[in-house]
Amino acid sequence: MVDLVLSLDRQGHRGKITALSHRGLLPLAHRPTTALTLLSNEIPFGPELSQITRWLRRLSVEFMNQGGDWRSAVDALRPHTQRLWRSMSDVQKRRFLRHARAYWDILRHRMAPEVETQINTLRAAGHFEIVAARIINAEVKGDEVVVEIRKRGRDQVETHKFTKVIDCTGLAQDPYSSQNPLIRALLARGAARPDPLGIGLDISEDYGLIDRSSQCSRRVLAIGPLARAAFWECTAIPDIRLQCGHIAQIVATKLAP
Repeated sequence: MVDLVLSLDRQGHRGKITALSHRGLLPLAHRPTTALTLLSNEIPFGPELSQITRWLRRLSVEFMNQGGDWRSAVDALRPHTQRLWRSMSDVQKRRFLRHARAYWDILRHRMAPEVETQINTLRAAGHFEIVAARIINAEVKGDEVVVEIRKRGRDQVETHKFTKVIDCTGLAQDPYSSQNPLIRALLARGAARPDPLGIGLDISEDYGLIDRSSQCSRRVLAIGPLARAAFWECTAIPDIRLQCGHIAQIVATKLAP
């Protein structure tokens, strides 16, 4: 969404841009930080999501009281996020996706300070606004899109008219809604299946694709966003690079005499 707003501005668009999201949040910005290292034995693997959240908040506050920045605490957790995710039960994972994901995303996936300045300038000038709301219905009428929304914390439905509506929600979570021909073919043949959370493909801990009959493929491996149900943090290049390293080791082991 941020990229699209800045792209429209660069192209000379001067109409008002309205961004709708359930919570109306924006990614926070990067700041210069002091590196903080967390060891595995310092991280609470396995407890309830509420306990993990309190632990991370406490860690952030302690570091800020020492003159540091909360970003350092979040960054220090990064090497351990995949293990932390895998230590959660399916119930905990669903709770995270429903209640905590949006807040984790704005803390973890931050924007550059220059981008923050541009966004704030557009907001101050009235060219861009963020509204916490859900879309109830959208219908094309002539040259307009009539959108019904319900703002967060309110019961009444409001009707607004827009010239264009653009979906900026990112990759489709449900694999069955994917437009990728390969994914669609794998699902249609039963060579792949959605994961239990419905946010990617079902894969094993060594990246093997699990088919409709629960058999793990020894030939087809999945990395990146398709593997997020198994590892969660696997959309940024550093995370994907680590996955590629793991897969290279797996393949080398299988090919070894």
